[in-house]
Amino acid sequence: MELSEEDTKLLFSLLKLNMKKIVLTGPTGAGKTTIFKLIFPYDEKNLAEVDRKIEKEQKTEISISQVAKDQFKDSTTTVSFNVTSVVACIDRANRMHLFHLRGDLGFLIENEYDYILPMQIVDLAGQDRFSFMVETMVKGASGAILVADGTNVSSINRLPEFKEYIRDEELRTGRKIETVAFVNKSDMREQNLYVGSEIARSALPQEIPVFETTIYDKDTLIFPIRQLIVKTFDDPLNNEKLKEYLRKMKQVKRK
Repeated sequence: MELSEEDTKLLFSLLKLNMKKIVLTGPTGAGKTTIFKLIFPYDEKNLAEVDRKIEKEQKTEISISQVAKDQFKDSTTTVSFNVTSVVACIDRANRMHLFHLRGDLGFLIENEYDYILPMQIVDLAGQDRFSFMVETMVKGASGAILVADGTNVSSINRLPEFKEYIRDEELRTGRKIETVAFVNKSDMREQNLYVGSEIARSALPQEIPVFETTIYDKDTLIFPIRQLIVKTFDDPLNNEKLKEYLRKMKQVKRK
C-alpha cells in the first residue's frame, strides 16, 4: 500500500512521538557493535567509524591516557557511536519483524501487526571507557542491553558498573529503564573458554534477566531483545491506532 506524501509525514510524526530509546552498553570488546549490526536494520553510510589512535610506549607497551571532559577535544580517540531508527512490528503469530524507519510506511497500514514499536537504537561503539559518554548516551533511555564478553571474567564483573549509569538515570527521571544483560560469545564454550552466566547473575540485581548469547545463533539474541522491546512500551501502537490517527488528522485539516 502506497501512502500519500502527506500521510507518510503524519505517520512519521506519530512514530517519532512514540519512539523509545534503547542503548547497548558494556565493556569494550563484548560484541555490542556486532550485535547492533546483526540484529538492527541500519544505513551503513550513517554509521560512525570509530577511529582509535593508540600511542605505543617503549615499542611494546600500550597506554591509553585518562581524558578529562573539557580536554576531550584534544584526545587522539574520536568520540563515536552508532545510531539507527527502527520500527519493530510483532504479528499475530508473535513473530517480530524489524524495519529501518525510512521511506514509504504503507506496510504498517496494510499488514495486521498487533504491536508497532518505533525505537532509536544507540550503540556506544567502544566509548564505554569514557564515563561521561556513557552517562550522556543513557540519558532519555527507556531500555538498556548490557553486554559482557563471556570469555572474560573482568568484562562480566564490570556489568554492575554500567548498571549504575542506568540506575542514576532512573533516579534522575523517576522512570524505570527496562534492562537485560547478555553474557556474549557462548559459542566459545566448545573451546572451554566461555565462563558462563552465573557470575553475571550473582553480580546484577535479580530483576535483570541474564541471557547467554552468541552471534552465531540469532535466536539467543532475538528472543530477549523482543521481550525487552515490548516491556518498554506501556501503550503500543498497532494498525488500528495508525489508521485512526490518519482519519482524525484528515478531519482536522478539512475543518
